[in-house]
Amino acid sequence: MEDELIKPEALDALLKCFVSAKAGSFENLLDPFLKICRISTSISIGIAKSMFFRRIVEKLGNSKAVVKLNLLRILRTVCDVHPNRATLVERYGLYELVVHLRKEDGAVLVRQLAREIEPSLKPALTKSHG
Repeated sequence: MEDELIKPEALDALLKCFVSAKAGSFENLLDPFLKICRISTSISIGIAKSMFFRRIVEKLGNSKAVVKLNLLRILRTVCDVHPNRATLVERYGLYELVVHLRKEDGAVLVRQLAREIEPSLKPALTKSHG
């Protein structure tokens, strides 16, 4: 199955689905999306495009707690396996976003998960400047 999903057209379809889904559908696709990312490093790296991160950043700013939790899990999964993590973190302001969620989010679980993810993003940031 993975062999099919890592083909460019399949990755594009996954990405398009993630980026263009409306609110209700978007919420429902996050769990399966997370499972796919956890199972396949190749797919996680393949979907790590600018539109993917822009959508995550946008949705982390204005979504329900359950959506934010899944987005943070997806973000952590993709960043953990990506060879250019430092670049991604810096380019999309991911560290600052996670710190903001840790400090400001109204949901306790979102703050907790952001606190867990923060250290994995911070070292990536400092490496790229050193």
